[in-house]
Amino acid sequence: MGGLYAAAVLLLLASFAVVGARFEMLPHDVAYYLYVSRELLDGAVPYRDYIDPNLPTIIYLGVPVALLSEWTGVPIWTVYRGFVLAIEA
Repeated sequence: MGGLYAAAVLLLLASFAVVGARFEMLPHDVAYYLYVSRELLDGAVPYRDYIDPNLPTIIYLGVPVALLSEWTGVPIWTVYRGFVLAIEA
């Protein structure tokens, strides 16, 4: 019974996170990195097609989010929130 209760609580928390994510705006830096990650999938070249003072690693970390967004048709910010939720869990 304890496992069922824990699963129900986890499902409830996940649903709150998903509903809350729909109404919360992304910070400007996260939105920029996700935008550039999507541009990389379209053939953009770092430091030629966009300017960023950081190393490209942070942008490459967003590429799986952009890929999953394109494959599923789910908005990129929703996929990003799902990735963050999975990492936090």
